[in-house]
This record gives sequence, structure tokens and C-alpha cells, in this order.
Amino acid sequence: MRALLFIVTCVSCLPLTGCIPLQQSDVSGGKAGDYFRYYGDYGLLNIGPADKKKTVTLLPQSSYAISPTGIKYGIYTEPHWYDLDQKFSYIRDHITLVNPRGSRISSIPQNGTWQFHFEFMGPRGKDSRDFTSKILDILLQPYYSWPSELKIFLTSQWT
Repeated sequence: MRALLFIVTCVSCLPLTGCIPLQQSDVSGGKAGDYFRYYGDYGLLNIGPADKKKTVTLLPQSSYAISPTGIKYGIYTEPHWYDLDQKFSYIRDHITLVNPRGSRISSIPQNGTWQFHFEFMGPRGKDSRDFTSKILDILLQPYYSWPSELKIFLTSQWT
């Protein structure tokens, strides 16, 4: 009976799987120990090892992003709230894009390869990092793209 209920629940949820938007990104650039990822409506950046006290300050006035169509976006930054709440020694920069009119935007407006240029002041003076991020908005893909562990679990429920 439980297996039948599980199957009915899964089958009834399948039409909804095509309605869940996800944003995937593939990032390259920076130096060893750097981390940058854009999560749809914000990005997280850390320069250098995250297990040590932060020694750099991002300079948003000279940092920017360039869209796949060549539009230049400004950068707005603030300390990441989660890191503050957890009292981490390294507080990541919470990055939001600013459109050419000066308004912060709620999400990356287009798919494709984005270029990010971050300038910061560090212990040795001004420095910069460049990242390339291939961003793709997708809908949750059907069964064939699910992780193999989930496929095995679902298949085992039917046999």
C-alpha cells in the first residue's frame, strides 16, 4: 500500500517538475583559494582562503559584470548575512548586479557567458580578479537527468 501511495505521489508530481526554474552556472577564473558563484539573484565572492580573517575590501565603484550581449552592469556589495550570523572570521561579499540606470536587479537577465571583474584593496595595495561564468536558466529536467541514486531509489520502489 505504501509503495502504491509513493508511486501515485511521484506520478502526480511529474507535471510539476517542468515548472521549477533553476539556475546553473559554471565558473572559471580567479586564483587558488578564490571562490565566486552567482546564484540567480545574488553572487558570493571570497578572495583568498576562507579559513582566515578577510584582508581585502571589494571596490564596487571599479568592479563590474559584462553580459553575453556586451551590456556593462555595476556591482553592489554588502557583507553576506549568513556569515555575519554565524560569526565566521571570513565574511564573504554578497554581490548584486546594478543595471546601467543604477537600479539593483533581482536576477541575471539573460543566459550565456558573463564576465565579472572585481577590484579590491588588499594588504599589498590594489588588485583585481576576473571570473567567467556560464549561466543558464533551466527548468527542472525530467527523470533521465536525475542523479543515479534517485533513479535507483525510484526503480527499487517499483520492483
